Amino acid sequence: MKIDIKERDAVNLAIAIVFLAVMVNAIAGVDYTGAGSKTNEITTNAVGLNLFGNFLVGFEVLALLLTASLVGAIVIVIAYKDKK
Repeated sequence: MKIDIKERDAVNLAIAIVFLAVMVNAIAGVDYTGAGSKTNEITTNAVGLNLFGNFLVGFEVLALLLTASLVGAIVIVIAYKDKK
């Protein structure tokens, strides 16, 4: 099932044109007329207090999970390199 390079380039060009049209339509459709209200302004202080106050346990569990996944990925890579 060989595809001619010119055919593949034509398909890639068509996909790029469709993507560009969708992006231009999305950007052109945004209404930039008014500034948002500042009634619910969230400050970095409020984010920090919530992150390390109310959500401290979840934050720590997530940090432990990410660390374990990083160590697991390193173990998998080392095992894969040893097989070669």
